[in-house]
Amino acid sequence: MQEKISVIIPVYNVEKYINKCLDSILNQTYKNIEIILVNDGSIDKSGLICDEYAKGYNNIKVFHKDNGGVSSARNLGIDNASGEYLAFVDPDDYIDKKMYEKLYNSMKQDNSEIAISSFSYIKNGKEEPQDISNKKIIYSKGEAIESYFNNTYPFNYSFLCNKLFKKDLFDGVRLNTKIIVQEDTEVMIKIYGKSKRISYIGQPLYFYELRSGSATNNKISRGKITTEQAFLEIYNYTKENLPQFNSLALLKYISYFFNIVIEIIKNYDEYEDDYYILIDKLILTYKEIINDKQIPLKYKIHSSLLLFSPKLYKFYMKKNLKIKGKK
Repeated sequence: MQEKISVIIPVYNVEKYINKCLDSILNQTYKNIEIILVNDGSIDKSGLICDEYAKGYNNIKVFHKDNGGVSSARNLGIDNASGEYLAFVDPDDYIDKKMYEKLYNSMKQDNSEIAISSFSYIKNGKEEPQDISNKKIIYSKGEAIESYFNNTYPFNYSFLCNKLFKKDLFDGVRLNTKIIVQEDTEVMIKIYGKSKRISYIGQPLYFYELRSGSATNNKISRGKITTEQAFLEIYNYTKENLPQFNSLALLKYISYFFNIVIEIIKNYDEYEDDYYILIDKLILTYKEIINDKQIPLKYKIHSSLLLFSPKLYKFYMKKNLKIKGKK
C-alpha cells in the first residue's frame, strides 16, 4: 500500500479560489492523500465550502479556529497530520495532477527526505514557468544550504508549497507565528539542517497565483518589516546548529536588514518608530558584522553610520536616493 501524504491547506477568505485548489489535489494520480483544511477564522464562505467538501470525501479533515495567521494554521495542520509525508498548498493556488506521484517517486529513487519541483507563477491568467528543463538533480545537505544562503535556484524560493517532505523532519519544528512574511524561509533552514539529500525535478508542477494585495506583493508594511526578525532567527539558528554557514547567514541577515531600512526611510513618516526599533536590534549583531571578514565593507560602514547617528544616516540616504520628506 502507498504511504500516506498529508496535504495541509491554511484557509482564509478564499471562497473564489478554494474549489480549484481542492479539485487539483483530489484529482492527483497519487491516491493515498489526506487533505487537512484549517479554516483560520474566515469571514466569507470559505469555511462552509471546506465543510461541504469534507461531507463528500472521507480523506478530508476540516479544523476551524480563530484567526491567527498562516503559520498558526499550518502548525495546527502539522499537529493533526497522520501521513508519513507532508505537503503544503496555499488555497488560492493549484497543482499538477501528477505532482505528488512524481515527487514521491523521486524521493524513493533518490533516497531523499525532501523533493522539490519547479513551479509557475500565474499572472493575469498567464503561466510564467521558472524551469522547464525537465532535469533531475540530487543535492546534498551542504549544497542545499549553501544555495539557500546564496539565493541560488531552486533554493532561492524557500516557500513550503512546491515541496514534499518526510514528516519526521518536522519533529520538534514548527513555523514561527510571530513572523508574517518570510515565515517559510525561516522554517526551511531548520528543515534543510535536518535533511541529508534533496531531490529536484525541473518541471513546473505547482501553480502560484499572484494576486494584488497579497503579503508578497505589498511594497512595505509592518508585516514585511518582520522579515528582519525572520532572517535574524535564521542567523541565530545557523550560528548555533550549522556554524560552518555562519558568515553566509550573517550576510543574508544584514543584506535583508538594510533592504528593509531603506524601504522604511522611503516611507519614513509612517514608519519612524520602526526605524528606531530596527536600530536598537542592530546592536545585537554589530560586533559580529564588524569582525566577520566575509561581510562586505559597505555593510560595516552602513552599520557603523546608522548606529553612530540615525538622523545623519537617514539624511544621507534620503539625499542619495533623492527622497523628499522629513529630515
